[in-house]
Amino acid sequence: MYLFRRTGSTGTTSKYWSARFIGPHGRPVLKTTRRQDKQEAREVAEKWERAATLSRADEFTANTALEYFNEILAATTGEELNVPRLSAYIESWLEGKRTLNKAQSSIGR
Repeated sequence: MYLFRRTGSTGTTSKYWSARFIGPHGRPVLKTTRRQDKQEAREVAEKWERAATLSRADEFTANTALEYFNEILAATTGEELNVPRLSAYIESWLEGKRTLNKAQSSIGR
């Protein structure tokens, strides 16, 4: 992984750090970290690079992806990705249908 600040066509240097690393497809990827602090930019870029390495090794499962996306989202925005389980989603959907005064046979179906 290589961290640097980009220089635009007018000669101005970006205030954000960019990272270059080998992506999941095996080719170099260039992404801006949107971080002004070099250490924070390095942490974000290392997470990207680790996810790409796992993907190239076919070890990037749905659970691993969710963990990494949560880490990256927390590092960049401070939020967490809220992905409800299927059973919780279906239960909330059914609860919405129950409040519409549907017949019990319709809800059961």
